[in-house]
Amino acid sequence: MKKKTFIQLHLSMIFINCFFLFLVSCSIIVRIKYPLMGDYTYKNFNEITTLILWYFSLLIVIWIGIKENHHWIVFKEKEIYVPNDLRLRCNKRQFKVVVRYDDILDISFITSRKNSKGKTIRDESSQPFAPSHHYLVIQKKNNRKERILLDYYSKKQKIKILEELERRLKYSKNLIDLTKARELLESLGPRERL
Repeated sequence: MKKKTFIQLHLSMIFINCFFLFLVSCSIIVRIKYPLMGDYTYKNFNEITTLILWYFSLLIVIWIGIKENHHWIVFKEKEIYVPNDLRLRCNKRQFKVVVRYDDILDISFITSRKNSKGKTIRDESSQPFAPSHHYLVIQKKNNRKERILLDYYSKKQKIKILEELERRLKYSKNLIDLTKARELLESLGPRERL
C-alpha cells in the first residue's frame, strides 16, 4: 500500500497560516521598498529599528507557524509514524511514535491532561482549567501503549484515520475488532469533541 499522510485541518491553524502568508508577503514588500544592499542609505534610527523589529517579528511568526503545523500522522506500508512535537521537552504533548501494524493488539480513545507518554505537561500542571487532550491509544502486543494526539483533527478526519488504520490492519492480516472505537467516534455530535 502507498504511504498516506493526514495533516491537521483545524480552523485556528487555517487562520495562523493566512496570517503567516500575510506577513511573508508584507516582508517581501518591505524588502523591495527598503533593500539592505545597494545605494539606499537609511535616513534615521526609526527606519532601522522598524526594519529590525519587522524581521524579528517575522521570524517569531515563522517559528510559531512551523511549531503549530507540525502535527501529522503518516501511514507507511508496514507502520504508523507520528513525529515529535516541536515544543520544549517538558512541554511536549506528542512524542515520536512508530508502531508496526502487526504489533497492534487493541485501539481505543482517551481524554487526558498528560502528554503522549502519560507524563504531566509542565505548562499545564499549574493551571486548574487547562484543556484535556484527545489521544488515539494503540495497545501493542508487548502491553505497551502508544498515544497519538488528535486535538488538531476534525471529527471527519478522525473517522478517516480510523478507517485507514482498519484498512492497513486488514492488509497486514491483523484482524482486530474496532467496533467500539468506531461507535465512539460516530456517536459524537457535530460540535462535540472526543
